[in-house]
Amino acid sequence: MIQNNEFDLNLKIKPQYICLFVAVLFCFFSLFIVQETETAFIVRFGKVVKQIDKAGLYIKTPFIDHIASFDKRILQVYSPAKEVIANDQKRLIVDAYAKYKITDTKKFYESLRNEQGANMRISSMLDSIMRQVVATNPLSSFLTTQRAQMMENIQTLLTNQTKDFGIDIIDVRIIRADLPQENSEAIFKRMKTEREKEAQELRSQGKQEAIIIMASADKEAKQIKSTAQMNASKIMGKADAEATKIYSNAFSKDPKFYDFYKTMEVYKNTLPKQKIIINTKNNSFLDKLKKD
Repeated sequence: MIQNNEFDLNLKIKPQYICLFVAVLFCFFSLFIVQETETAFIVRFGKVVKQIDKAGLYIKTPFIDHIASFDKRILQVYSPAKEVIANDQKRLIVDAYAKYKITDTKKFYESLRNEQGANMRISSMLDSIMRQVVATNPLSSFLTTQRAQMMENIQTLLTNQTKDFGIDIIDVRIIRADLPQENSEAIFKRMKTEREKEAQELRSQGKQEAIIIMASADKEAKQIKSTAQMNASKIMGKADAEATKIYSNAFSKDPKFYDFYKTMEVYKNTLPKQKIIINTKNNSFLDKLKKD
């Protein structure tokens, strides 16, 4: 019986452990840390009682105070792709993003409560403004420098609508502006047809120009050839006349030799190439071949 009482006494919790446990709970619910990239509020019964801008370890009233912290860095809101209609009634798939920074944390907390609520609100405004701006511009403006002006207009309108939220809109960008799939295919087919038509016209023009160039070249070649033949005939005529004159001057000095030379030329052109030639006594044509 005595042993059981001693065992019960040993199971009793010591007071120092209770104090330690209470201290741990107090620290857990009272202490909080503010990071370098954050601004924090101590909120009590829905009202901001203290703003903390510096990083460090701070104390709050446990179970009464609530901590609301916000990022000091530049935040980004993404607007998912959606279909909008341009000024020329062309449908587009457009998505965009906006970058903002919290400049008045108290006003931001009172109007939007947290970053999630801010992102939803800004994204909704960005969608509405983007539809409004795109509806006043044609499709071609997305392919020119007007695209930058459009993004600037969206940023200005978004800044005006969010000026009471304690934020500063830093940048707005249209990420993509594409045609719907069915429109893209139709435009691609039309562009292909136009390119094929243009290529056919270029081929026709090329063939026509080739025919003109070839005809001009043939005409020029014939003229050159005709001129060359005429010049060659003149040169050959002069050469023949000069040769005849030279021959005449040379043979006039020895008529017998001239007669012998001409006879040899006739023999060369008229006699057969056989080695045996039958001659007769009365054949005057072959007199030069007879032995004296």
